[in-house]
Amino acid sequence: MRDSTTMDEEETFIAAIRGGELGKVKSMLAARPGLIRSRRHGASPILIARYHGKQEIVECLRGLLPALDIFEAAALGDRETAERLLDGDGGLANAVAQDGFGPLGLASFFNHDAVVRLLLARGARVDAASSNGMRVMPLHSAAAARSVLIARLLLERGAPVNARQGTSGLGFTPLMEAALNGQTEMVDLLLEHGADQTMRDDKGQTAGDYARQNGHAALADHLT
Repeated sequence: MRDSTTMDEEETFIAAIRGGELGKVKSMLAARPGLIRSRRHGASPILIARYHGKQEIVECLRGLLPALDIFEAAALGDRETAERLLDGDGGLANAVAQDGFGPLGLASFFNHDAVVRLLLARGARVDAASSNGMRVMPLHSAAAARSVLIARLLLERGAPVNARQGTSGLGFTPLMEAALNGQTEMVDLLLEHGADQTMRDDKGQTAGDYARQNGHAALADHLT
């Protein structure tokens, strides 16, 4: 069976993943097994499936992959694989994927605290922003995931509590994310660690503004 792939095939394959077309994904892999390691979009197919919440496709691809890399292991919460990979190369704790994200940010975003603990123990930097335009730090990812536990783990390791996303210097802070989501416990945790509730983003909005605009009046009052 021929294993080479073309650009058009890869584009069609990735579109099928994003669209949740499990049958099409399976049939394309049967014809072109090499599609499973496509990197044309900066992330592996299994990561793209994870990013888009296509769990059936994640499980399908995982069953076909001979092994996961550190980014896939972090995003899928596979602590055993992550540990084995780190044992072989400790530098992977601070590796950066082709799409700009690191293992700690991925594990934080997908709420895998066991992998977060492992990566922190192996020296993963809590202040490393993604190398793409989003410029998110692990604490942003934990706030987006609404994981107070992971946010606490990161803050205890010195994660910058007022870090801003993006490249403008006026991007979203973790506190703004927590306020927008109406997460009082997360807001209180961030405030306890020195979050500045007076900071404004590039739209001139504060955390309190985001809370109020999203229907969290009591939290908005708490932040003013």
